[in-house]
Amino acid sequence: MKRSQALLAIAGALALALAVPALGGPSNPVAGAAGGLKGKVASALATADRALTSANGAQSAANNAQAAANAAQVSANAANAAAANALSAAQGKQDPVRWAFVQAGGTITAQSGGISVTQAAGGFYILDLGSSQLNKAIVATPLGGSDGETHAALCGGNSNPGGQTCGMGNDTNHIRVITSDSAGGLTTGLSFWVAVIA
Repeated sequence: MKRSQALLAIAGALALALAVPALGGPSNPVAGAAGGLKGKVASALATADRALTSANGAQSAANNAQAAANAAQVSANAANAAAANALSAAQGKQDPVRWAFVQAGGTITAQSGGISVTQAAGGFYILDLGSSQLNKAIVATPLGGSDGETHAALCGGNSNPGGQTCGMGNDTNHIRVITSDSAGGLTTGLSFWVAVIA
């Protein structure tokens, strides 16, 4: 009897030793594995957070670089515009006087460049200078020895200083020269010099 009671006690103790880990005791292999997995997940999350922070920093640096590039482009555009204006002004100063010698028949035989002429009729001539001649002095004189007169004016209408309304080429790119004989006849074409002074 005592022997069987001892065996039952040993069996009970052994069952209890096996049951405790199965129920989540300190040596439970399932609980240990779960704890290890939890640690790995936490480590992975921490690594992901660091990667995200690094990516945000890189994006911020890229945004700043793009803003700097945009500002540099704006400055470059402004510099190019200023250079173009300066070049245009310098080119305008290179030839402050434009001139031409016009034959009575309406042909130009000498000029500073870029001037064309149309003889509208008789002593009426329209000269195209290719750009505005507004606020410039216009001088015309008959060929030496000619017994006549010349009259010059800016086209484009009298709303412009010294302007007249021309029958053709009525804008400030054109000037009109009228020649007349000694009696004032406007149907007489004469050779003349004309100059536009900036």
